[in-house]
Amino acid sequence: MLNLLKLLKNLLTMNSPNYSRYLKHQGSKLINHPNEVKTIDINYEKIVFERYLNYNLEGKSILCLGARLGGEVRAFKRLGAMAIGIDIQPGLNNEHVLYGDFHNINFPNAIFDHIFCNAIDHSLYPNMLFAEAKRVLKNLGIFFLEIAIQNKGPYEVIDTLDITPIIDIAKEYFDILNIDNIDNKWKGKLLILRKP
Repeated sequence: MLNLLKLLKNLLTMNSPNYSRYLKHQGSKLINHPNEVKTIDINYEKIVFERYLNYNLEGKSILCLGARLGGEVRAFKRLGAMAIGIDIQPGLNNEHVLYGDFHNINFPNAIFDHIFCNAIDHSLYPNMLFAEAKRVLKNLGIFFLEIAIQNKGPYEVIDTLDITPIIDIAKEYFDILNIDNIDNKWKGKLLILRKP
């Protein structure tokens, strides 16, 4: 019941001027820092390809949340998956990423085998992101969640030096199968979550 009340409150808040400012600010990163975003995108494609090489993703459907220019989407496609990304600022003519808000995913229920996200620190409402991820995942679907262990920066909404609060929210929606250390040029954790 508490989760439902949180979600309802957040849905009402999403229509507020504050949420509009949040979306505008998050969308400005690509506009204000295009070269940095492009460089990160190219490097991240290689990182994701190598990290998920042994996960048997061929033929699986994967939705990438907060996918920017689509480095992770391209990596998953190279691994044989049917992948698509969403982002509030995918750039022009992006064939890998559609406009979309991970707080309110514009896909039907239970259609993806996997979800991937490395942008939970950019989420204004993490519980809504988890609820939406669970909604669009098939039963027993896997959510790969990469979390940077870092202080909040100019575009991050939440501090992730201590990821315990994020893990606590994740447990409300998913079974935690594993937590691994990762290095994406930033230190972090990979949470492998399963929809019950």
